Amino acid sequence: MTAHRFSVPRKRHLSLQGLTRQPSDGDPILDPITALALFKGIEICVESIPGAFIQLSAMLTSEEEIGTMKIVSFISSVLIVTATINELDWRKDTNFNNRTVLKAFYGLLPESGLKKTLVTFAMAWMTASQFFVRVMLCVLLWSKSGRLLGYGLSLEVGVYLAYKAARRDLRSWYPLPGAASVVASAIHRVLLFELVAASSLLQGRHPTELGGAGWMLTHVLSHGGLLVCSFWLNFDGISWNMERLQAIEGGAVCGWWLAFGLLLFNGEKGYKHTFFTTTTSKQFQRQLFDNGSDETKSKLFSKH
Repeated sequence: MTAHRFSVPRKRHLSLQGLTRQPSDGDPILDPITALALFKGIEICVESIPGAFIQLSAMLTSEEEIGTMKIVSFISSVLIVTATINELDWRKDTNFNNRTVLKAFYGLLPESGLKKTLVTFAMAWMTASQFFVRVMLCVLLWSKSGRLLGYGLSLEVGVYLAYKAARRDLRSWYPLPGAASVVASAIHRVLLFELVAASSLLQGRHPTELGGAGWMLTHVLSHGGLLVCSFWLNFDGISWNMERLQAIEGGAVCGWWLAFGLLLFNGEKGYKHTFFTTTTSKQFQRQLFDNGSDETKSKLFSKH
């Protein structure tokens, strides 16, 4: 999702083949991995998250005993999202071209050995925990009122966009005419924020996306919001024992941070700073231009 040269194919419907076809200048509109991430991200935002929300909401508000199949169904949703996100992160990070041209960012994930196993486990645990945290937060806010859910999510997005604006990095540059570029940029920023907030997508920490500090801010807002809501608000509509539910929520949040520490400890050296950097998209592109080859510089000019 770092390549922002996006134009709609002439076909009536968008497709993976349409987005990755070769235009007349020989440069693909989107590389296959980015196009795959785009479609999978949309699928998670519009299908997986709402589906898991409905499942968890039904379990927490029902007065009847929760059946095994309901629990299995929810766990299956979590596992599907986890597998999808981890596959995207592995493909993006281990891509030969990315590790060659953008080696300052790509190269965190080990390609073999025990560290690869530990990092894979850490990534899966982070995604599963974060997905549960995000869906649980939405369910708790919704159980109070739909308006509160809207206010809560809008507050998170507002804080994130305020941070990006303060860094003068609010706009994601799309080569589209006039206001269309601004609209596409706004949609990109909000959807990617929600995707990272629901899945801990590692690619989201790229300077042209949320950025390292923005990626961390997203998780702090999500975890803090869940704990504040769970311990400070009274949820009459929840049929579960709140003390037990709070313990599960606390375990999910603590588990995420432990898995994050495991990822940092076992990931390749030289990439820890990418989770905390405040480098903006403009600064990153400038560094890439200054240190890149003539071919890289030509591509940067064609995309911005």
